[in-house]
Amino acid sequence: MSFGPEPVVDPVFEAHHFDPDPRSVFGPIISAFEVEHALANCVRIWIRDYLAEAERQRGLEVEGFPRFRSIVVAGGAAKWPEDQLPALLISSPGLAESGASRAIQVHGDGGYVARFRADCTSEVSARGNRQAIMLARFYAAAVRTLLIQQPLRAPSDPPPWLRRVDWIGERFDLRDWTVDRTRCAGTVSFVVEVDGVSTRGLGPRQPTYPPTDPDGRPPEMLMPEVERASVRVTKTEVE
Repeated sequence: MSFGPEPVVDPVFEAHHFDPDPRSVFGPIISAFEVEHALANCVRIWIRDYLAEAERQRGLEVEGFPRFRSIVVAGGAAKWPEDQLPALLISSPGLAESGASRAIQVHGDGGYVARFRADCTSEVSARGNRQAIMLARFYAAAVRTLLIQQPLRAPSDPPPWLRRVDWIGERFDLRDWTVDRTRCAGTVSFVVEVDGVSTRGLGPRQPTYPPTDPDGRPPEMLMPEVERASVRVTKTEVE
């Protein structure tokens, strides 16, 4: 059974468009946000299939797990409003730490390959501590398997610069609890390899938007003029 794409709640995701002109003298300018956006798009297309299969393998009612109500970029795995759970928070803290593979490599043609770290946190809420802990693990496993298997396949609409996604870690946290509700989170970490984030040797030879004063620095590079200064004198006794 296959389901239609899930809507991404975050309007920033919905509004984002990245399609660099291949004729551009600058070459592509790929940021970590494009990485986060690509993962979010893949998850919203496939997540219901993977949650349904997780249920089948455990003998549970299919579509008993609630779908993600929010898929958003977050600076970190912060607490999310109760009415928007379960939520998937996608965050890239930057390049992956150097290890067996370098975080940055450059081809002979000047094109840079970068390996970004991406953390995908499924935050859930349920009645009872054990139920919430179990759900956090199920959602994390579904997201992990989905992003290992699907990002480079055609139905996921993969961008041409996305080369591979490697799973590198997984952890679980107890967020909060009350008498009748418990919140838990499962974070799955990946290294996402991106080709051609920037290219050495390209770029225009003359600025299109030069400084107003060609002999001086642009205004944004100048220090503001000081109109008033205050001085505090402290007397120190010298022996």
